[in-house]
Amino acid sequence: MAESEPVNPVEPTDNPTEERVIVGRENRTGSRADFISAIIFICIGMVTIVESLRMPIFESWGSYARPGFPPAFFGGLLIVFSLLVLVRSIREGGSRLALTGDKARAFLQAPTTIRFLVVLAMVAAFLYLMNVITFLYSSILFLFAMMLYFKAGTWWRSLIISVVVGFGLWYLFKKVFLVPLP
Repeated sequence: MAESEPVNPVEPTDNPTEERVIVGRENRTGSRADFISAIIFICIGMVTIVESLRMPIFESWGSYARPGFPPAFFGGLLIVFSLLVLVRSIREGGSRLALTGDKARAFLQAPTTIRFLVVLAMVAAFLYLMNVITFLYSSILFLFAMMLYFKAGTWWRSLIISVVVGFGLWYLFKKVFLVPLP
């Protein structure tokens, strides 16, 4: 094979509508990531369905105009597609995680993991503060904190952008779309 030709991970078969995936690749990192991600997304889908069923029902709107119907539908789709990814990853050997203490420690100390956990904590704080200090102020604070954390510019420029975007989002949802905000 010439160096300029890309390596194709799929081999054609005699049947033009069917392809055979080359088995025996040494890097199974993608399968493991798919396995873990699928489990996480299945859990998110289940929580979405449970929470959407707890939403109020307005009988005067009709049976399909319930506010919990769209999130429940998309939560169900998330579960279905995550199950497909989970089955594929199990077939590719992604369920064999071989987790050790050193690997777990290295994962928890990795910069990407720390960044993810910091952002997750900021989102949780935003959701909590939204009901305490209203949507407008919590969104301004959230945007400002995110911009500072990711070093998006000077602190005063981040503050100006956060205030403008926060007020813009508040005006758009509250006044234009007439969405009741906390």
